[in-house]
Amino acid sequence: MKTIAFPESNDPRIVAAAKKIRFAKTLLIKEKPFLEELLKKYPLPEGIDKNDAMTYACLLLKAGKVDGVISGADHPTAHTIKHAIFLIGTTTGYASSYFLMKKGKKKYLFADCGFNINPNAKELATIALQTAQTAKTFGIEPVIGMLSFSTNGSAKGPEVEKVQQATKLVQKKHKQVIGEIQFDAALIPAIGKKKTNNHPLAGKVTVFVFPTLDAGNIGYKIAERLGGFKAIGPLLQGFKKPVFDLSRGCSVEDVIEAAKIIIS
Repeated sequence: MKTIAFPESNDPRIVAAAKKIRFAKTLLIKEKPFLEELLKKYPLPEGIDKNDAMTYACLLLKAGKVDGVISGADHPTAHTIKHAIFLIGTTTGYASSYFLMKKGKKKYLFADCGFNINPNAKELATIALQTAQTAKTFGIEPVIGMLSFSTNGSAKGPEVEKVQQATKLVQKKHKQVIGEIQFDAALIPAIGKKKTNNHPLAGKVTVFVFPTLDAGNIGYKIAERLGGFKAIGPLLQGFKKPVFDLSRGCSVEDVIEAAKIIIS
C-alpha cells in the first residue's frame, strides 16, 4: 500500500481526510525523526527552510520513504511549487498544473490554471502535451483545444499569434489538436463547426489549454461556481515524483480525491 505525506497536519480538513482514507497509508507530519539523516544525503538549496514540514515531506518523497506529497490547504501554490522545484525536480525542465473538472459523467482537464503566468508559444505547447499525456491516466481521450478570444483567425494580435504558433508546435507531436479556438467552439459541436468550417474536432475538446494564468484561473472558477463543475486541483505535472497542490478553499472530499489521484 502506498504512503502519502501531509505536511499540513494541523489543518482539520487534512486530519479528517486522513482518517477516512483507506486506500493508502497517510503520514501526518508532526515530528521529523529522519531529518538529519536526510539532510546529510540531500543538502538543501539556499532559501529552503529545513524546519518547514513541506521540506521534510519532499525529502521523504525524494528518498522513497513516501510515494506522494499533498499540500496547499494552508499555503499558497507558490510555497508548494518552490519545494517541488528545488527538492523534487522536473523530468524535462518544465512543469505546469491542471485542474480535473468533473460534473456527472463529464470530465475535462483545464491547464494551466495555477502555475505559469504568461507562457510563450513553446511553453504553451509543452503545457498542452503534458496535459494530454495526463488525460490518458484518467481514461480521457485527449483532444486538445488551444484557447483564445479568436477562432480560426477571426481576430489578430500578438496574443492570437502566440496560440497559433503553439498549436503548430503541438501538431508535430499530437494530431488531436485544434486552435486557435474560442471556448464555446471547442465545447459545443454546433458552434464549433460553424466557426471552424466543419473542423472534425470542433466541439469535441477534452483538454482545454488557456493562453495565460489569468484566463485559466478565472475560467476554472467560473465553471466551478456557476457551471456546477467540481474542480480538483491544481495538480502539478512534469515533476519527477507526485506532488499535489490543494486549493486553500478545499473540502475534506477534495483532499480524498487528491489522494486517489496521486497514487493512481
